[in-house]
Amino acid sequence: MKRKFIIPILTIITFSFHHTFGQPVPFDELNAKPGSQKHIEWLTSDYEKGFGHKIYNNDPGGKTLLTFAGRHNSTTWSDILTLTSDGKVGIGTLDPSSKFQVNGNTNLLGNVTSSSTQWIINNNSHETSTLWLTNPSSGPTVVGHYYIKAFDWWSAYLHFQGSGDDGNEKLNVTFDGKVGIGVENPVSKLHVHEEEQLGSNVNDTKLITRVSGRTGNFMMNNLWLRRDDTGDNWFTARLHDGVSVDGSFLSPGTDTRTWWERDAYNDIQSWGNAASAYMTLRAGKLGIGTTNPDEKLTVKGAIHAEEVRCDLSVPGPDYVFEADYDLKSLEEIEQYIQAEKHLPEIPSAKEMEENGVELGEMNMLLLKKIEELTLHLIQSNKEKAEMREQLMENSRKLEMQGKMIEELKSE
Repeated sequence: MKRKFIIPILTIITFSFHHTFGQPVPFDELNAKPGSQKHIEWLTSDYEKGFGHKIYNNDPGGKTLLTFAGRHNSTTWSDILTLTSDGKVGIGTLDPSSKFQVNGNTNLLGNVTSSSTQWIINNNSHETSTLWLTNPSSGPTVVGHYYIKAFDWWSAYLHFQGSGDDGNEKLNVTFDGKVGIGVENPVSKLHVHEEEQLGSNVNDTKLITRVSGRTGNFMMNNLWLRRDDTGDNWFTARLHDGVSVDGSFLSPGTDTRTWWERDAYNDIQSWGNAASAYMTLRAGKLGIGTTNPDEKLTVKGAIHAEEVRCDLSVPGPDYVFEADYDLKSLEEIEQYIQAEKHLPEIPSAKEMEENGVELGEMNMLLLKKIEELTLHLIQSNKEKAEMREQLMENSRKLEMQGKMIEELKSE
């Protein structure tokens, strides 16, 4: 086809050069001109020659240019395509800087092929445009190949999607700056979704995200789904956030470092390291050293504090000092101790071992016993004072009696 086209054109150009001595010769719609501004023009005379094409040669220095120009309902020529002597092609430019350069809007329908990959550009409408990257021999529908798709011109989504059997979205970028990985419509600046379901066996895991960096080692902050009991729903699933290093500490519940785990169904959060949970928050109750706290704060182990302040849930025992308080006598207390082997109102050793000690209540009971003991000491002190007074009175009487006896003897 090229030979059939070029030979007649060259024949016409040669005929024009030899018969016109540099002056354009009209051939209805074809004019040719040699010389320093040599060119070929095709003109449509039906529209007063305002429509046509032109091929001309130019030498800007350093290289020569062969340019295709055109005009559309105009007397002014517009450059369309340029071929340079150093093997470059420009569309919309007279000075292409690469093998193929396009200046202006471009709409490509078809394939761009290299030796190992193929770019397929498909513009179906103003709503959907697709760019496929695939193997030339297999086409864009083969499993494992990928494509980029822009659609919905009114919302401007850019989708990077796999052509595999799952058909799941791989990466999506929205016009308002949101990025979705594994999700078609991201609702935040970064929205990550793992479509593959967590297994149903105990300790099955599924890695969702990883953030990593180098510190001399390769440190990773990983987020897993973890199954803590058999099941196929969220009732037995937990989110496990843990640290891994290089290729180690990659088993949630076994060896991940400084982890945080959340059980949304049972309202449980735990913090720990490797297989040990250091602290657990279960439905508003905090356990340290235990995963089953039974009070607002449950500690298994010793507590070292500078100061502990307790709000009283029982009244202070100042009522002991009221006049109508029934103070047990020491004799009654002695009888109780002999029978029960502990103070009245104070739990026995066995009860304390089994049920623990309520510090607030126990402190108030001990204070009550101290106040009762104080009353007994006051009463005992009064009795001693009365006894001393009585002894002094008896001593004075004896002294007077002694004097009287002495006087009687002297008479």
